[in-house]
Amino acid sequence: MTITTSDTEEKFGFQSGSNFTLKTFQEFADDFKEQYFGMRDISENFVDKRRAPSKGMATPSIGDIEGEYWRMVEKPTEEVEVTQLSPSVLKSEGVPVYRAIQKSGEFVLTFPRAYHSGFNCGFNCAEAVNVAPVDWLPHGQCAVELYSEQSRKTSLSHDKLLLGAAREAVKALWEVLVLGRQDSKNFKWQSVCHNDGVLTKAIKLTTLGVKASPVGEVTLGGTITV
Repeated sequence: MTITTSDTEEKFGFQSGSNFTLKTFQEFADDFKEQYFGMRDISENFVDKRRAPSKGMATPSIGDIEGEYWRMVEKPTEEVEVTQLSPSVLKSEGVPVYRAIQKSGEFVLTFPRAYHSGFNCGFNCAEAVNVAPVDWLPHGQCAVELYSEQSRKTSLSHDKLLLGAAREAVKALWEVLVLGRQDSKNFKWQSVCHNDGVLTKAIKLTTLGVKASPVGEVTLGGTITV
């Protein structure tokens, strides 16, 4: 099943953009700031007749950007929609809830089968990255099966991740057996490729008509392809 751009944007709110180098991204960001804050400046001039329209606008200061951020927080429009749920509701249903305070330079790792939400305590700019070590592949198969039962589409292709891992494993084994390269990277791939290895089991779950259970056991079932 192919996930088109429109499908992805509709389900997950993603918007496909262009590929940028650091230079072109800087140009794009500067152009956006000039247009966005320029439009804000013109709009305010129409409200406040005492101010003369600006002929071009200088680079917005940190105070300008932070002020705009708090304006959106304090007076959200229909374009800023957030679903909020009290943790007490989850706890009343037996769902464990934990909290963490992330400081500058720290990383927060969300494990499989967990949901997370966060709030900024002040002006902040953060980045999130999706990662999946090999031993998380069985969890991915569980997610694929659950999404299939609910007629939902995944944001990432589990099969693509699985094939990518298998390709890297084959490359590592070839280097060990043919070239004799016994380094730490190849050793790690070897450790997941034996008969009971995580990667071996993950491939069997997908290709041999086996269904994964949430606790990591294996039960008979049909092949699920997404």
